[in-house]
Amino acid sequence: MQFNWKLNEPPPNIEPHSEAKLNVLRHYLREYIRTLTNNYRREEFKLDLVDGFSGGGLYRLENGREVSGSPLVMLEEVTEAEFSINQHRTGCTTISADPLSHKGFQAHA
Repeated sequence: MQFNWKLNEPPPNIEPHSEAKLNVLRHYLREYIRTLTNNYRREEFKLDLVDGFSGGGLYRLENGREVSGSPLVMLEEVTEAEFSINQHRTGCTTISADPLSHKGFQAHA
């Protein structure tokens, strides 16, 4: 299926299999980051996430509700992970998630 995002128009509808893929991505990233940040002595965690087929980043369900696409899911999960891992720590661990931090991507942004 080809999606078509247009400025000032509602995002395209998402198919059930794509919605399932986004749920898998969300849960995988949550566990992946949790596992990699399990060391309480680590104060910073750098992670590069690349989505080569990200599309417009926003979709619509059949009921009209908007849901995040993969690039937004990645940013949301990094934000949630940073909050979650710092809940029970005395120090603060940061996760770098600058979407334009890689030089190779800055030329295409």
